[in-house]
Amino acid sequence: MRALVVDPDARSLWRQFLRLAHNSSREPKSLGFISLADYWAAGVRRAWATMRMAIADRIEDKLPRIRAPTLVVRGTRSNVLSEDVARRMVQTLADGRLMELDAGHNVPLERPRELADAAVVLAT
Repeated sequence: MRALVVDPDARSLWRQFLRLAHNSSREPKSLGFISLADYWAAGVRRAWATMRMAIADRIEDKLPRIRAPTLVVRGTRSNVLSEDVARRMVQTLADGRLMELDAGHNVPLERPRELADAAVVLAT
């Protein structure tokens, strides 16, 4: 499962928008076109509702209840999810691991092979 995670220290639409805008300079330009196409296909209303839902979702309160092995993945060039927040998430999980890849925020599109390999290892 992939979750939209919001940094508890930046839980507002404005802060998330600024972080995502700043983060776009840290990712390949081709990903910007993919993201824009996705937002266009979803529509402004749905994209806005999804972001509001992500901000309202206090994942940090849910993590201690997860008992399954869990991989927290972040791109080292991402400013949307900081290393500090990712490490705190892992520490609250019963069986959490952190994987950091040389990527921006959109790790699945930038490093799909490495992410898939890590998921297979975690599942075995």
